[in-house]
Amino acid sequence: MTGEGQMNIDTAKLNALIDSKRQAVLEFLREAVSCSTPCNPEESGFHGPNFQHLVASKLTDMGFVPRVWIPEVKAIRSHYPTMGHTFTYESRPNVVAVWRGTASSGGGGNGGSGGGNGAGSGVGGNADRGAGRGRSLVLNTHADVYGPGNVDSWAYPPFAGRVEGGRVHGRGTVDAKGSVTAYLFALQCLREAGFEPAGDITFQSVADEEGGGNGTMACILEGYTGDAVLMGEPTGLAISPGSRGATHLRLRVVGQEAHAGLAYEGVNAIAKTTLYMQALWQLEGELDAKFKHPLWDPFPKAHTMNVEWIHSGGFGGVVPGFSEALMAVGCIGGESIADVRRWVTEAFAKVTEADPWLREHPPELIWGPLAFEPSATDPRHPFVQTAVRAAREVLGRDVPVHALSAGSDMRFFCNQAGLPGLHFGPGDLRLAHSTREFVELDEVMAAIKVLIRLIPDWTMGRHEEDAAGSGRAS
Repeated sequence: MTGEGQMNIDTAKLNALIDSKRQAVLEFLREAVSCSTPCNPEESGFHGPNFQHLVASKLTDMGFVPRVWIPEVKAIRSHYPTMGHTFTYESRPNVVAVWRGTASSGGGGNGGSGGGNGAGSGVGGNADRGAGRGRSLVLNTHADVYGPGNVDSWAYPPFAGRVEGGRVHGRGTVDAKGSVTAYLFALQCLREAGFEPAGDITFQSVADEEGGGNGTMACILEGYTGDAVLMGEPTGLAISPGSRGATHLRLRVVGQEAHAGLAYEGVNAIAKTTLYMQALWQLEGELDAKFKHPLWDPFPKAHTMNVEWIHSGGFGGVVPGFSEALMAVGCIGGESIADVRRWVTEAFAKVTEADPWLREHPPELIWGPLAFEPSATDPRHPFVQTAVRAAREVLGRDVPVHALSAGSDMRFFCNQAGLPGLHFGPGDLRLAHSTREFVELDEVMAAIKVLIRLIPDWTMGRHEEDAAGSGRAS
């Protein structure tokens, strides 16, 4: 890498340095899988060493002085009242380390805990944001993982980090300990190569992405922002500058109980519930046909709707007189939770009006509590284009650019803090939260090589370079 705005180091030597870390990367990732940072401490199914302590120790070994602190939920909720969960954070701290850029007011390149509580208006203002010549960058990824589910259904123990055929198996390998590992080792290699960023680089490992995002909101409220954010999520090395939005809906339907032998005398609440389910899936297709966004074009479905569970009935031999369904209704960039609530409410109203029983006994719709807005950064934005070039040069091929078909903490940076952002990391999203979760070690190593190019290319660039094609987050 040579030239204006790039790190002056031989690419072959840098790649050799990264390759020399392969065994260390594998060992760290395996240890990460064996650690515990559940999204819900009450349902973790496992109690191992705290992963955030491992992350902080790694940062310390690299010469940083990480800050480790417990998010304050009440302060966060005052800025984001739709937060869905308030799980305990006593064993789930945030870990942040700041590598001060040579052009920032802090000066120096030795890294420290950084300064939160920066000046500025709005949520998470930062006095050092974009200081001097260099552009600053936030590296945000998450330590918390979903519980293992049915442990007996795993082919490999979920917390053993078993290695088989170049794959590391276990809970969190994809979502998102593979990304945590890649981001940490990218920073380590840059430091060992003598790189000194012009703009600040802020590494964040948060402990509540799966539970709603309190960890990231705490970082923003403490002033840990920048000129752009890179989110460590499983994209399969694609560039993903968008995330879906979704909210929960509980649908409660009343029927009329009757003896199963005289079922025609009753009104089956489950059967009535299916009318709303069909309307939900019909709405999914209608919205996809009506509302488009280029970041969602590659997906067969954009406005994904899901029925997550149905509770109904009791003892056998009875026509069920009550049914409750939990639905997740989705939206895409350029839309809002308010939009999708309105569309679903209107679609369900038509079902109610068309059915004589439901017209007299309308269902109850209870929204939330969990709701997360979509986010999107214009693919033409200089940050996205910098990432695309870096990935293409390293991987030697065209790199897909599309949304992440999942909710993520990027929404806070884009929607609350006003940053452009994108997701990037190793792993197949289809394996996340599943009992088949694994990540390819080769893909983790490739991610490190992309990050090694992307981070210098962005932080050594000039702010005036952003004037052309500076598409905003939307």
